[in-house]
Amino acid sequence: MPNEHGYALIACVLVITSMMLLAATGIARMQLTTQSSNTTLTNLLMAQALAEGCADTALLELSQDSSYTGDETITIGSDTCIIRPVLSGPTTIETEASKNGSVYRLRIELSSTNPVTISSWERVAEF
Repeated sequence: MPNEHGYALIACVLVITSMMLLAATGIARMQLTTQSSNTTLTNLLMAQALAEGCADTALLELSQDSSYTGDETITIGSDTCIIRPVLSGPTTIETEASKNGSVYRLRIELSSTNPVTISSWERVAEF
């Protein structure tokens, strides 16, 4: 009889240990998923800041020179963003930036170039 109690205790310890191991594995997977989501969000926010920096640059250039045509790459720190060629009718500025695979594109339409007056500012999926 004493040996039967020992087997039952070992079985209980094994079951409890297995459950704790499964719980720890689940928590670790959730943390990895959360960390990956945070990295993706950080990359998207960096791409947004770059695209908006390019938009601000294009707007400044256009306010100083009404014949500004865009079509340039701007370096900000170690990153770059693209100002596409300025479109006319209505005057439209498009910028694009990416950070580690996260892409952010902006389209800004102007109702006037003198003074520069923005009629719409929107994020777009494609140009």
